[in-house]
Parts: sequence; C-alpha cells; structure tokens
Amino acid sequence: DVKTVSKDVQLVTSNASMDGGSSGRD
Repeated sequence: DVKTVSKDVQLVTSNASMDGGSSGRD
C-alpha cells in the first residue's frame, strides 16, 4: 500500500544497510 511504502521508505532511509530497501520498494 502507498501508506505502507511511505512508512517503509523512512525506515529504509534510516536502516538502508539493514533493510536494503526490499520492504520499502515492494
């Protein structure tokens, strides 16, 4: 969902090394 992605994007930005952006992108 757009809302979820928005939230994930912030997380990915903070933990780019950890999350890698997988959950944020998808």
